Formats: sequence, C-alpha cells, structure tokens
Amino acid sequence: MGQEAARVETGIGGELPLYLERAQYGGISLARLAKWTERYTWCNADHVCPVTHVLAGYLLEAGVSEDNITVIPNGIDPSVFHPNQNSVRRPEFIGKLTIGFVGFCREWHQLDKVLSLIAASKNPDLMLLIVGDGPVAIPLQQQAEELGIATQLHVTGLVERHAMPMWLDQIDIALQPAVTPWSSPLKLIEYLAKGKAIIAPDTENIRELLVDGNNALLYPVDAPDAIIVRIKQIVGDDVLRARLQRQALQTIKYRQLTWAGNAARIESIFSTLTTGASAASRNTK
Repeated sequence: MGQEAARVETGIGGELPLYLERAQYGGISLARLAKWTERYTWCNADHVCPVTHVLAGYLLEAGVSEDNITVIPNGIDPSVFHPNQNSVRRPEFIGKLTIGFVGFCREWHQLDKVLSLIAASKNPDLMLLIVGDGPVAIPLQQQAEELGIATQLHVTGLVERHAMPMWLDQIDIALQPAVTPWSSPLKLIEYLAKGKAIIAPDTENIRELLVDGNNALLYPVDAPDAIIVRIKQIVGDDVLRARLQRQALQTIKYRQLTWAGNAARIESIFSTLTTGASAASRNTK
C-alpha cells in the first residue's frame, strides 16, 4: 500500500530501574552498555508507564518527557483477591488474632521481636503466621519453642501462587517489609484487597498508596523498634484495627487498583498514540 505503519513502542515499567537494581545487588556485566541500553529504551519509547512516581523521577532524570509518562501502580484481580471471609479460616486460626508476614523472611524483618512481643503479651490467641520460608524460619521456630509459644507460630514454607488468597484470609494484621524505593509492592495491594490492617515502612513509594492512620500504620525505617511499637498499637485497639481494614478495602475502589483498570488505561494511552501516529502519517503524504 506504500503507507508506513505507525510506530508505537510503549514501555511498561515494573522492576525498573533494572540497571541500578542489578548494580546494587550484583549480577550485572557490561555495566556501561546495560546503563546505556536502559536509558535508550526509556527515551525512545513513545510512552512509559512506571509503577510509582518515584520511578517516574528516574525516567525524568534520564531525559524522558513528562508528557510521555503515566504512573500506573500494580493491581489485583478482584475475582481472586476479595475481602476476607471468616468462613474460610483454617481451624488453627479460628478465634485468633493473627499477625502475618508474606515472603522470604530474613534477620532484618525483626520477626524474632514479634515472637517476643507475643510471648510477653501472655495472650494465647495472638499468633504469627509466616507465609513463605527463609533463612530465619528454623531459628524462629526454635525461638518459639524456647518461649513456650510454639503453637502460636505457623510457618507454611513455600506455597503455590493459587493458594495465596486462602493464606491471606488467615491474617488480620499484615506486615509489609521495606522494599526497593521505586517499587509498587504487589503483596501490599493484595493486603489492601483482602481488607487487612497493614503496618508498613514510611517511605516515599509506600506513601503513594498508604496514608498513616487512614488505611495503614506507617513506621520510620531508621527506628529499630518502630515496627514493634506499631504492632502493639494495632493489637491493643480493636476500633483502630477495624477502621484500617475498612479503609484498606476502600483504597482498592477509589484508586481502581485492578489489572482490568490498568489494562483500560494502557489501552487508552495506546489508542491515543496510534491515532496521533496515523494522523501524522497522513499529513506527511
């Protein structure tokens, strides 16, 4: 037909900036080429969709036009991650107030301090559930034995992805650990969709979704026992806990944090780009 197809290269940001992440944690070769490739990709895409405003800042510093950036956080499928129902509680969690951690547990997550808090509370209905595994899983189980609270700790080990909604249903208070400063943690959005009372680090990317005292309790990451202070606060206040859980669910609704909503926004961006490219192509004839 003699007509060039409209060129649209839409970048969808997820684990970016990959170069910086790999440089910090190792596992990168040809560093100059990697950095150039990443910058070239960002700057030559017609549109880029980072998952946080923090990440958008990296794109702006790299030279991407603000007009070519739309921040779209991660999302959930509401048919899979929907509000907690008491009827799905496993027998060992019925009637319990459960603090939950999801992921690969390490020393800096301070779960040993959570166990000490549980032991000090003298409350047999207060539990810690670790959905995952990690190098401190066995030491934590040994600590629970020594503290006399072995039945108040449950470690699942690695679980299949399809089982995650069920395990989240066992949790009342969800712990969000510190993450890379540009990320949009998927587990955090799943906590919101399940209506959990969330405790999370007070960092810029986390504050894009959470408001301290509204839909979560935030703690300063540079204060060693701040997370424990927040856990004590939320364990001891039923009214606060219920309010945080309600507001968590509302966050999904008013922020439209769903994959379908994200797809619709990307489709709209793509449609605008292709329409503009087609018009430009006609005008050059």
